Amino acid sequence: MINPLSATGIKMITDVQLAIFSNVLGVFLFLLVVAYHYINANTGKSSPKAK
Repeated sequence: MINPLSATGIKMITDVQLAIFSNVLGVFLFLLVVAYHYINANTGKSSPKAK
């Protein structure tokens, strides 16, 4: 039986490439969450105070 992936020239990624990709994605999402919380905590509330 002929492998359809070898006929098109497409190769599967290795375990190491998958691990690197998932780690980079995890770090990016973590930094995105930290940036969101930093921006959210430091935005000035410009609404007038209720008396």
